[in-house]
Amino acid sequence: MVRHGARGLTSTCGTVDLLEAVGVDVECDVATVARSVRECGVGLFNGMSAEVHPRGLFRILARIRFGSVLNVAASLASPCRPTRAVRGVHVPEAVEPVARVMRAIGYRRAMVVHGLEGGAPAMDELSTLGETRVCEIWPDGRTEAYTLAPEDAGVGRAGYADIATTGDPDQEADRFLRLLAGAGTAACTEIVCLNAGAILYVAGRSADLAAGVRHSRELVQSGAAFATLCRWVRAQADLQGRGAERFRQRAARLGLADRVGV
Repeated sequence: MVRHGARGLTSTCGTVDLLEAVGVDVECDVATVARSVRECGVGLFNGMSAEVHPRGLFRILARIRFGSVLNVAASLASPCRPTRAVRGVHVPEAVEPVARVMRAIGYRRAMVVHGLEGGAPAMDELSTLGETRVCEIWPDGRTEAYTLAPEDAGVGRAGYADIATTGDPDQEADRFLRLLAGAGTAACTEIVCLNAGAILYVAGRSADLAAGVRHSRELVQSGAAFATLCRWVRAQADLQGRGAERFRQRAARLGLADRVGV
């Protein structure tokens, strides 16, 4: 699995901010990401890095501070040119158009989603606050649009306060490590497993979304998810070792030192 992410554009804690806080090298070159994928199955491309997009995309992303179609276009500019993906969009009206674009540029299996809170637009993820608008892409070129309730995937509903961000990357990094170690709150764990389950489903690792959610819960509860993060920090690490040391210190502070493999 390769994530093509960025620092916070419309929030204070983007994918890159979070993973940098736990020790992943977010300023590395494409070859380092490729090595990480080969060694542990996970990698991160920083869309704001000149190492990843030397011809200018990083300059645009580093300066924009509002949601737009560029958020979608940039996320589809992954150097690894994937053909399977789960892609969140910022408004429900974009779900089907983005699915059509993804199909046209070579995606063979995908879910494009926007999560609702009650009936209102809420998040570019599958939601546990309400239903989710979904459009699936199938290998034969079909697209299928539908609305998904959390209960359809075997997940209970939550309130916004149960999953809301603190807005602080450092605190979010602590929550992230606790969750992957099986010590996260029930509401946060469920929404993470719902979205991870969608990835397993689209990747063909689970027969359906509900099975993907169950598999994700097992990976968290067994410690396998945290072990993978440890391998990732080791594989996509800066050469000076600062990231790995930052990870060890954070894990020790949270009482997780005995689980660290970096």
